[in-house]
Amino acid sequence: MNDWVTIAAFQYAHQAAMLKGRLESDGILCNIKDELTATTYVFYGNVIGGVKVQVRENDIKLVIPIMKELGYNIEDDGNYETQVTKVVRFTQKIPIINKLPLEKRYMVLIIAIAIIIGIICTVFYFIMRPTISEQLKDTSWCINEIVYKGKSYQPKSTDQRIVIVPLGGSQCNEQMSFYHDLNLPGINCSSITCNWHVISDSLVLHESDTTHIMRNVAVTWDYMMKTVYHGPFSVKINRRQIVLQSQNTTIYGTKLE
Repeated sequence: MNDWVTIAAFQYAHQAAMLKGRLESDGILCNIKDELTATTYVFYGNVIGGVKVQVRENDIKLVIPIMKELGYNIEDDGNYETQVTKVVRFTQKIPIINKLPLEKRYMVLIIAIAIIIGIICTVFYFIMRPTISEQLKDTSWCINEIVYKGKSYQPKSTDQRIVIVPLGGSQCNEQMSFYHDLNLPGINCSSITCNWHVISDSLVLHESDTTHIMRNVAVTWDYMMKTVYHGPFSVKINRRQIVLQSQNTTIYGTKLE
């Protein structure tokens, strides 16, 4: 362990020289780093971290009591010594990294820790986020527009007209809720009711138990399910917006508060 380790940093070069002289009088080899830069370009001193006094890693334990004797506040440095020992011992087992200077080993470890934390946060997010089914059931949606084969249609059911005015919002004539059966609006025809489930994050619609009760309802259901509502649908939910998209149809909706 012969890497240089920074034990103190000063604003002025003469302060670093005084500590260096004291340590060298006790036979401790020292190095002063960034002295020329901090002296020549005074305003860069703080940017580069000042004039640094460095010793060999093997000499850290000898330096601590001397600095305490001189009145330096080295409470943190004592902890740093323990960290240095741990870092050196840990990185010494890692190929390539064990050949780097100590300061670069710290940098590599910090980057590695940041990457690991990022991966953990990402995994945690995907584990904890609501499923597609949970997001669909969470609220009712106002259907604003249906695009079928590139043509835009305003949803308009002939059998019912639900008027809902959210607080501070505009009138909503058609809505869909995923609590149990799903009621979808017609386009100048009666609305249809169907069952639904999610497979691989895609919404799949199928016949409701009540579809067969009335013949005209069954005919409408059969037509709409084979054309406009033929799935499966991908589901995209972004805050207050929902987009259901199949091969031929895109349904745009807004969350009802």
